[in-house]
Amino acid sequence: MAIDVLKRAKKLAPEEIRDAIKATEYNSLVGPLTWKGGGPKNPVPNVCTTPLVGGQWKPGKKFKYDLNIVYNKTAPEIPLDSPFEAISYS
Repeated sequence: MAIDVLKRAKKLAPEEIRDAIKATEYNSLVGPLTWKGGGPKNPVPNVCTTPLVGGQWKPGKKFKYDLNIVYNKTAPEIPLDSPFEAISYS
């Protein structure tokens, strides 16, 4: 999002960056981001909320460990990657 804001700012002046942030409508990894206000997730200007899900690090396929989404009751639009598993200690 920061790169998007800096690309849209007319100059690297604090006021220009502030105005670019205020005008942001960006689809990010955690969902849409905006500071305009007026929506259910952003009821007032200059506030941005994101969905909250639960993650669990598990042995991965691409990396040694991958972060899996295991809880999404507060944000069902974000799909689960795997079920929650209790940690087993040996």
